[in-house]
Amino acid sequence: MKTFLIGFILSNAFKAQCQPIQFDTAFAIHNSLSVLHETSDSALVCVSYSFNFLDGNPATLNILKFNKENQLVARTNFSLFNKNFKINEIIEYSVGYKFFGSIENANDMTNSVWIIETDFDLNITFEKLVSIQEIKFSYYTLDTLSGHVYISGSSVDETGLPRIAYLIELDEDYNLIRYAYDFLPFPFTYIGDIHVNSAQELYLYGQAGRVFLVDSLFNVITIIDEQADGDIDRLDQQGSMHISENGEIILTGRYRTSPISMSEALLGILKYDSKYEKVNTQIFGRQDTADYAAAFESIAKNTDDGFYVAATSNVTAILASDEPSWLLLTKFDEDLNLIWEKCLGGDAYYLLFGVEASYDGGCYLYGQKNKFNESDTVEMFFIKVDRDGQFSSVDYTQSITSNVKIYPNPASNKVFIEGDTNGDLLTVFDTQGKAVHSTYLTGNLEEISLPYLSAGQYVFNIRENGNIRSNFTQRIMLTGE
Repeated sequence: MKTFLIGFILSNAFKAQCQPIQFDTAFAIHNSLSVLHETSDSALVCVSYSFNFLDGNPATLNILKFNKENQLVARTNFSLFNKNFKINEIIEYSVGYKFFGSIENANDMTNSVWIIETDFDLNITFEKLVSIQEIKFSYYTLDTLSGHVYISGSSVDETGLPRIAYLIELDEDYNLIRYAYDFLPFPFTYIGDIHVNSAQELYLYGQAGRVFLVDSLFNVITIIDEQADGDIDRLDQQGSMHISENGEIILTGRYRTSPISMSEALLGILKYDSKYEKVNTQIFGRQDTADYAAAFESIAKNTDDGFYVAATSNVTAILASDEPSWLLLTKFDEDLNLIWEKCLGGDAYYLLFGVEASYDGGCYLYGQKNKFNESDTVEMFFIKVDRDGQFSSVDYTQSITSNVKIYPNPASNKVFIEGDTNGDLLTVFDTQGKAVHSTYLTGNLEEISLPYLSAGQYVFNIRENGNIRSNFTQRIMLTGE
């Protein structure tokens, strides 16, 4: 087994070579880009979260679509008032996109898997919630096979930490087939990645460098355990996993060395053969800082010649810091030989959420940027990197929070819509996705009366009349009183 220490031992001279990422405009708005997907026609669909700290507008979840010229061409917004929405995964299919996430209702603390389907213009065509009483869903990972959806993550325990592993299987209509809860042989295991192969075997990547193999009936065996031999030098916090067609496994994450402290953490990429024997280890990162693999997706398989591994260097806080941080991007071939390494940033506090392979052989980096301890100024970013490591940044710091408000919520049988909506189309959907009311809006404050609708939850969708489509979506509970 080969072990190498490479790259990113950032002396002051090397820091000077790190390229700052230039953006044009900053707003007092929290824009955090958490999921990104490149479509088959080279467009980008991504999900961000926004909150305007100056005027107190409610937070929104934004689904955005950019064309190949990086122009915003479609947008759907969800108000987060009294709800905690997350989207974890985007999948393109024949007639649009599928979004998988979770919803927590702040009023009754109910928690569900949230699935929506849209057309290619981000108009919602289907929505469904899947609930399991003992599981509290939050961020999770998923994979699909033959229309079935496999979701795994960690439910929060009584301390509020996500530490109880679960696994669920849904059919092609998102009906629950089976689930397992607190089913792994190690307690307090956080699941960070999942892969299903053609034999319907599931690989789960958990913290402390453990990989579990789960059969179609959810029986579990541990196939990789970085702690089993008592070696101090090992992965101790997971990043992401890649399974090759021949069964080889690539793991990324924080690499523990002795001694270790939270202010000094390296990165590792490990390769195991199809018999689960470790055959290669590469250790990289800055030796004087805390380096963490990208939060959601830290490895991306290149189309032809290897892997991109992405991380943030000098992680000191969750949101804002007066310390600089850097984006680290390393390209390895399939045998984990180093091809090139890049260091970006240093001019602000960056948090990298993911790396996404692009169809041209390059990749995208995405996440959020804070201007040195200005906690009310967080910007979303994504960066295109070509196969040779050349990059270009894209600035989307403009406000993407809608000025539309729909109230009250809950409502009896009438609501008020406030905002610049003249000429916009309002469509109200029931929970089955059926349009039950549609009208064009005419003013800045409009009363909508719906006496014929029975009590229940409805989705109010406002589509902007303009060259750039912008959808505002909010759930309203009608009491029918």
